[in-house]
Amino acid sequence: MTGIFGELRRRGVFGALTAYGVAAAGALQLADIIVHDLDLPAWTLRALIWAAAVGFAVTAVVSWSYDLTRRGFVRTQGPADRSPQTPRRTTLPTPQPPPVPRELVAGAVLAGRYRIERELGKGGMGRVLVARDEKLGRRVAVKVVTAAHDPARVRRFEQEARTAGALEHPNVLAVYDLGEQDGVPFLVTELLEGHTLRTVIEGPRLPPAQVQGLALQLARGLAAAHARGVVHRDLKPENLFLTDDGRLKILDFGLARLSGNDERAPGLTLTGAIFGSPGYLSPEQARGERAGAPSDVFSAGAVLYEMLSGKRAFPGASLIEAGHAALSAEPAPLPPGVPPALASVVARALEKDPSRRYQSGAELARALAQELLRRSRDPIARLELFLLQRRQGQLAQATKELRAFSSGVAAGEWPAPLLRAYLGEMKDEAVLAAATDPDEQCDAYYYLGRLHAPDDAPLARRQLLQAANEDCDQAEFAREELQALQSR
Repeated sequence: MTGIFGELRRRGVFGALTAYGVAAAGALQLADIIVHDLDLPAWTLRALIWAAAVGFAVTAVVSWSYDLTRRGFVRTQGPADRSPQTPRRTTLPTPQPPPVPRELVAGAVLAGRYRIERELGKGGMGRVLVARDEKLGRRVAVKVVTAAHDPARVRRFEQEARTAGALEHPNVLAVYDLGEQDGVPFLVTELLEGHTLRTVIEGPRLPPAQVQGLALQLARGLAAAHARGVVHRDLKPENLFLTDDGRLKILDFGLARLSGNDERAPGLTLTGAIFGSPGYLSPEQARGERAGAPSDVFSAGAVLYEMLSGKRAFPGASLIEAGHAALSAEPAPLPPGVPPALASVVARALEKDPSRRYQSGAELARALAQELLRRSRDPIARLELFLLQRRQGQLAQATKELRAFSSGVAAGEWPAPLLRAYLGEMKDEAVLAAATDPDEQCDAYYYLGRLHAPDDAPLARRQLLQAANEDCDQAEFAREELQALQSR
């Protein structure tokens, strides 16, 4: 008897019945008042009492059965060797990771080609080894999936290999090979010497000019990915690598998505799922919406902000906290030493509305290049800025740059033959494209004439003559230059 009461107490049946009894007693008292006040038939109250009694029994059975289901005690007639207290559970075999292949030890050869030298690092998903490609005679990095028993991780690993392998760009990690050894997939990439951008950020603060140069490399790498329809979706300092010779490389395309073609990676893209890392995911990613190229631009802007300020634009220890910050908070102003034009590029990249950001890595790269070239005193850089402005339709700014070029040549500051050679593509139609009104068109002809004289006298005469016939401030100077050229 004691065992039965102990079992009832342990299963919580007594507690459930007590709670039910208190509730039922109160309900019956209320029902008695209602029956007498409304002068209802006597059988109404008796029916309620019977219902309460049935409910009491049901409560006992349900509480006992719930404990049975929850704790796993099943008292059925089973084999004689089974005790009543033996849990009857359906157990599935726990998959065990495959043993690490012997080919991964130093000195061994993987896939008959890659001789392992040492381990470079390891994480929850795999190991990175330094190896030598015996066929091509170069050192490479070999990434091995040690969690090969997890199909989702293997699919992500293979997607990373194929996505990065399709991108050939100096600012994207180069993939050489994808294979399998004893059921364990491996990926062969170029071997990088340097540090992740996280290590760089945690060190001494970089000057804004250097940060802008690194940001331009990042934007160009993204431009290559976006041109192939690839969205990275997980840009952060840990996935960016700065080599010892100053090259920035984009790593880890494991969460990348092909725009408009998620079927290429079955099982890796879930509607409403949040992909990204705290502090760098875009507002649309925080809402679980589809990530596009502007999402990568936002993440790149967050990285650029952190490089310039030394702190995250949207701090948060979890996806929820950082996502809330990305949705509703504004980053603190950048330090005073950051050029205003560069700060405006970062601000536009971090716009909450994707339509207000740069729409691709290419647009971000153009904005960064234009600002970088504008601050440069190198003549070739200034000429690149002129050509960039002309291609973007910024005609008035292009004409101003052209004026600066020719002034520098006239003052002997820049090597005129080099500049003239660089401007060889500029025909008459290019001059017209560099002007938005008669005054600017006149200036364009005048300064181009000065650049081309005397190496290309016919072209210089035609351009100076055109400027001399216009009604502008440079017309008189053009006539003087034309007379001097004709007298030679």
